[in-house]
Amino acid sequence: MTLAKGSEEAGILLHKASTVDIFDLFDAKGHRTNQLVVEALGIIRAFVQTCQGPRQPLSVPGASEDSQDYGDWSAFEDPGDAALSQITCEHFMSVAHEGLARLVSNAFGADARPDDSLLIEITDTWIAVAALLVQQGMKHWDNFLGTHSRDSWTSLRETEQARQYSVYFLARVLQNDRQSYEQQKPAFLHTWISSLLQRQSMLKYENELTCALIRVDGGNPLLRNLPFWTKAGTSAVQITRTEFSDSRLSLISSVLANMRESLEEAEVSSGGNAGHMRRDYAQLLKSMMSSMKKNYQELAQGPPRNDEYVQFVQKVVDFLQQHTIHICPIDRFFTDSSAFPLPATDPSYVVGRLRHYGLRLSDSRVHKQLVSFVLSVSERAAVDQQQAYLVSQLRTAMSGDFEAGHRNRPTLRAFLMEAVFPAYMELALHTSSSWILARPVLQAAASGAEDLLQDIDGTDWASLQSAGAMITSLLAAMVQGVLGRSTSEDHASQLSVKRLYYVTATSTLPLLDYIHRISGGFRQAVEQVSWLKKWAQSNVEGDVRAEDAIIREERSEKSEEAYEEIRRFNMSELRQTLKQNWAQHSGTNYVIRGSMRKEVKVPLGELEEERAKLKEAVLEFLDVLRRMSGVREHVEVEGEELRVRMPPRESDVPEWMW
Repeated sequence: MTLAKGSEEAGILLHKASTVDIFDLFDAKGHRTNQLVVEALGIIRAFVQTCQGPRQPLSVPGASEDSQDYGDWSAFEDPGDAALSQITCEHFMSVAHEGLARLVSNAFGADARPDDSLLIEITDTWIAVAALLVQQGMKHWDNFLGTHSRDSWTSLRETEQARQYSVYFLARVLQNDRQSYEQQKPAFLHTWISSLLQRQSMLKYENELTCALIRVDGGNPLLRNLPFWTKAGTSAVQITRTEFSDSRLSLISSVLANMRESLEEAEVSSGGNAGHMRRDYAQLLKSMMSSMKKNYQELAQGPPRNDEYVQFVQKVVDFLQQHTIHICPIDRFFTDSSAFPLPATDPSYVVGRLRHYGLRLSDSRVHKQLVSFVLSVSERAAVDQQQAYLVSQLRTAMSGDFEAGHRNRPTLRAFLMEAVFPAYMELALHTSSSWILARPVLQAAASGAEDLLQDIDGTDWASLQSAGAMITSLLAAMVQGVLGRSTSEDHASQLSVKRLYYVTATSTLPLLDYIHRISGGFRQAVEQVSWLKKWAQSNVEGDVRAEDAIIREERSEKSEEAYEEIRRFNMSELRQTLKQNWAQHSGTNYVIRGSMRKEVKVPLGELEEERAKLKEAVLEFLDVLRRMSGVREHVEVEGEELRVRMPPRESDVPEWMW
């Protein structure tokens, strides 16, 4: 074929060689006859190359090892005719097109999967022919990429190889003709985003399609800040299969975050594009969920269930809850335990839903929604005896965000610890049932304070202020909880709350000590620690009268409420819920819904057991406080008197930070 001097001669040679007849010898399980098919495909590609003239295919960064030796047709370059005449192209259509299309259909629709080497040869040849026919105006890319053509890849029988090579097909189409993307952008994006959800064993060419999309449409909001790097010395992104596999969850999270952020930007700009963007994104999200559902159902029909893929899907659903639930609802299939296994420790995807609210806290309308959601899940966790899971869910949802101190866009942790948790902590000792809802909140607050030390910058005053405000709010809430308690008589539940007060206070000490030592500020938090120390000593001594005297004589000033309005709303909602929905009878707590009552069981030790636990927590608090030099130096005990020595109250940013 390379000896043909022009397109017409190439066409005649193709016809006389009876090349297309060889395609009928294809056998998915055969090897000898398929070698003839491979040679015939080479002739077809040589014909195309001869008719097009010299042509350098574009390379796809990050191409896999299996495909680097295929799709390169430089060996067939011929200095002959630069373009195929209309009559020769028509001749090809009449001689070879139908036979080649039949081969594509047979190979990718076969029950027995042919060798990958043959599938690559067939795909490369089909792409070469498609590009030629599009170039000559005899076909459009819609014929090969759309949904209503016999030549379209989507018309192939649904098989494992057809699905897997659809990704390779699109990557090579982009390599050969960038215009195909402009004409069929939705087809490329839907196939790509669905391919991200494939089972691990099916991943093969997704890294190549990802590279090709970034190269062709790098300005697309969906493709911003993906977890890959450019090749050294170039601007080209290079992704190997291993890198793609290792970063797949991060890639999916980034794409979903990009959806959320770009839609927010479009809504703020009011350019009229937001509605169109929302519809496009909703369709992509439906493709994602449809792909996951189909993949899981295929696994469920075979031998034992692939728990690795189940866990992968659960993580993706959590991402969907976090970023895009307001764009497209989650398919109920993934939240129905009879259809799909739910996460054992978070069956309602509370973490994702909390983070979804957290990402939108710049909108004040979300504040009340989050308050109501926390109250709802707190009650549900108590009724279902899942409070231990709720503690873990709250901690996970709050963790990992740097505290930059942006008051107009707080982190979820800052909002919960300053605006939501304090109400539960203040009311913990106020009613016979309030301690039940307070327990997981106190535990989550303690964990959040411990984690906070990792997410602040000691050289950033706004970051330190944010951390200090959280600690101050927690400590003030506990002090107010003691001052406003309904009775001085101790029950096991009250001793349990007091213990958690000191566990939480202890968790704040390392962070308070750190930010106080480097800034000299946060006077109110230190005063609250001093008050708690005095109260601790009375608890250790077991002198209830001394404790009452402390409460009567000292009143700790409440922390400055940065979220005054939402805190009032939260407190009101919690009080109303405790009054209307909770009751205690003969020592048993109930949740009331209309005429229905449901008993709420919470693990609790006997009175003396809880008293011993309280003493242990108090001693731990005092021991940790002794080791915190920054706070300890301002608290000094002389006999039975507690004296607080503080530097002058700061009015602005400390001088050392100017």
